[in-house]
Amino acid sequence: MLRPYEHPWSVAEIIMDTLEKLYASCRALNRRFPDGNDPFHIMTCLLEERRRLQIGG
Repeated sequence: MLRPYEHPWSVAEIIMDTLEKLYASCRALNRRFPDGNDPFHIMTCLLEERRRLQIGG
């Protein structure tokens, strides 16, 4: 097991990686919902799509 100071990634690198993933998710949501980012509208659409995929229709 690696000790904290032997870990190949620093805390700053882990934070930057997490932020890059968050920004990528935000960019994708902005492309998908360009007219605004009302969280209730976004979740409703995503849940409806998931339901359609789940039941196959």
